[in-house]
Amino acid sequence: MANETRGILFETIAEVALRKAVVIAGIAGEVRWNQKPEGMSIIPDFTIGVDNTCLSHVVLITASGSAKETDKKFWRNMGELYEVKSQIQGIPSVISVYFKSVVKKGLDEVTEMICDANLHIEERFYARVLTDWVQVHLGIAGKTREEKQLLLSHGMNSNPQLAESVESLAQDLATALGQKNRELEPLWILMREDYVKPHHPPTAKTTTLRRGLGKLLVLEPILRQMVYAGYTKTTGIPSQHLPEYVFDLGFFKKTLGGGKLTDDEMKGAIDLLGAEACEAVLQKAPDSMNTWISPLRDLDRVDTHVDFVYQHYNKVTDPKELERLLIQCFNDPAGLSGAVNDEKVWIFEIMVSLLKAKSGKLQGYGLAQLAEDTGLVETGEGAPLARFIIPKFSQRQEMLETEHLKMLAQGLAKRFKQNIAYADIPALKLKVEDWVIKENLEDRLIPYRNFEPLLWLLETELDKQSKPYAKKIPYEGWVNEYANVGKKSATTPFVKVGTTLIHWKSSYASHPNDKTKELSARARSIKYQYHPTTKTFSRRQGVDRLALIVDGDWKDNHLQTLANSGWDIIVYPDDIDKLVNSL
Repeated sequence: MANETRGILFETIAEVALRKAVVIAGIAGEVRWNQKPEGMSIIPDFTIGVDNTCLSHVVLITASGSAKETDKKFWRNMGELYEVKSQIQGIPSVISVYFKSVVKKGLDEVTEMICDANLHIEERFYARVLTDWVQVHLGIAGKTREEKQLLLSHGMNSNPQLAESVESLAQDLATALGQKNRELEPLWILMREDYVKPHHPPTAKTTTLRRGLGKLLVLEPILRQMVYAGYTKTTGIPSQHLPEYVFDLGFFKKTLGGGKLTDDEMKGAIDLLGAEACEAVLQKAPDSMNTWISPLRDLDRVDTHVDFVYQHYNKVTDPKELERLLIQCFNDPAGLSGAVNDEKVWIFEIMVSLLKAKSGKLQGYGLAQLAEDTGLVETGEGAPLARFIIPKFSQRQEMLETEHLKMLAQGLAKRFKQNIAYADIPALKLKVEDWVIKENLEDRLIPYRNFEPLLWLLETELDKQSKPYAKKIPYEGWVNEYANVGKKSATTPFVKVGTTLIHWKSSYASHPNDKTKELSARARSIKYQYHPTTKTFSRRQGVDRLALIVDGDWKDNHLQTLANSGWDIIVYPDDIDKLVNSL
């Protein structure tokens, strides 16, 4: 929430400065904040134009402090930029304004070369004044945009230095508004020609393939066979054959006739593929996923772990004693707990889970907070050191260096003692199980990057139909060629069959909105090619069509936007056989 508020406060500053900049630059038109132009599916941060159909400028605002998130932000910004250039009259200029830009290496070079102008506020002499104003008002800014605007207005009236800084920003913005990248205009024309062609995506439907298969993976193989054979029967599966965890996870419900599968996502995956295809896909899941499956099958260990922390409260809140416990747990986790199946540094994980349960928030205590508490912050990569070393430590892949272990023990012990009293722990035991389920199932297992059921289904069907194909590799787009960054960043994985490139994506809940922006940008990047010797653009040689396999909560408007952006074929998992047959 703090990051969201911070971003809106920076946009509040930008809005005031942009209105001044338009006057300084003598640009006709009105500044609009978060208004969707006619012809676009995306709502830009700011637009400038006489009306909402013919724009002169679009301004993108970035205030990112995490290099981890910049890859996603990059593609979403590119999706917005491509829509502006290909779908709005007059090919508006796009200005990228960075109030805070911790950017993944390689992406900064690409963005700098594609936008018409780039303005890095953090490098300007007035940056500190603007940043300080935002920081001071994070917790007290009103909920509405108008309240934040009023807050800034009062601040500028009472603080001459703030008013001067906003004026200086306006001057810089006026200069940026006058810049134009003419080299890319031939490319925008190609995109516009393709956009106006007819596009006919399929009718949207909801599928639960990835989520359903991820949950099925939690079940032991013999239990999955019982599910395939009897989940539609009214009698259910005899309860004596079902472990208690399937009820704790909400997969099954106890009835007089036995255990009934009640999870709609698991049922959806089986209904879509059938038992044989489901099991064939699950057999391809990497063994590394067992790291998150084991805690879900052994939820009873949560009570054991919480009881240990309760019984040894004085030790886990003492840095030196906690350091010894962490070493002991790394060397022999089962020996410390008495639970045979313990394989991770569970003393660390249960303390973090208790902190999350105490906070009552999904992100109540993550690696960013841990990094602040422990001092594990410096990497030179724009992300906390904790993000790189703690997961390997907790999985017992790599012991921490002596100094880092000491810092972890000191920070974690202090935070635990500050936030959780000895008397709190029994009541928290009931909540911790929910956090363990979320952490292992929702945050780790289902979204695991090497869990690719759509890809495996595609490869299986290609083999079945004896279609020759090039296996999944990252492809460069015109952005890589133009910025000369190669495969260092901004690539997209495809399987190639003849002259067709095939990609795949599962997305659920609110995520299809962002994934649509990202996939639209990826299509328009790979669809075109830059020729450095002639400095010209063309449609990509050797590629006639882009195909996309989708799974999840996509809506009709998402699929239409994807088709408009260059995905020539869009199919759901149950039509992969038809897609392959058409190639």
